[in-house]
Amino acid sequence: MKRKLDSEELGIILLSSFMDEFYPSEESVTPEAFILYHYNGLKRSCPGEKVVVYRDGRATLVDFEVKMYSENSPILTCLQTKWPGLEVEWCGDGVPSLN
Repeated sequence: MKRKLDSEELGIILLSSFMDEFYPSEESVTPEAFILYHYNGLKRSCPGEKVVVYRDGRATLVDFEVKMYSENSPILTCLQTKWPGLEVEWCGDGVPSLN
């Protein structure tokens, strides 16, 4: 079983392989929208506070054909490596920083 799920013997079992093996009749569904939480761990992310502060935003997957131009930020560019059609509307002021 391990060889089948980890054919490259990297010690990594991908979710898609696992689901195909153990739940073959389940349809894979990617949500169109979800809540996204971000914390970069930098001290300046929580100025004057001793608690961890997360930023949240509403992420929406948009089809490539209907995607409108939007101002890209480093965090959006990073997230779009996983979800190419992703748009994020952050709650609060501004866009969180990766730096």
